[in-house]
Amino acid sequence: MTVAKATGATLHILHIVETGNLGPDTQLVLNEGELTERANEIMTDAVETAEAESLDAIESDIEYGVPSQEIRSYMEEHAIDHAILGTHGETDFSRYVMGGVSAKIVRTFPIPVMWVREPESNE
Repeated sequence: MTVAKATGATLHILHIVETGNLGPDTQLVLNEGELTERANEIMTDAVETAEAESLDAIESDIEYGVPSQEIRSYMEEHAIDHAILGTHGETDFSRYVMGGVSAKIVRTFPIPVMWVREPESNE
């Protein structure tokens, strides 16, 4: 948010609900409403945080599919020229390397991409 505020850029907040790799049997078991509800909660929190920073230009969207493909499509459609992505790891090892989606984006996207990890809580 600091970069967007300092440069006057539009902050695009994008959340991808990963559904692209699920087979038809799995899709039937998952409740799409629950996935959408959780995505809406995440986006509401993110937009409220951005608004609290007094950003004037904020766009938000929720997409469904394969994360790296949906992120790339969104960035092309909106002519994004710099991306900052949040990333998280599931294991101790992954703390020291980028996750699969982040790594693919950093390696293959034709624009500057930074990634940040949420600070660990002290709980």
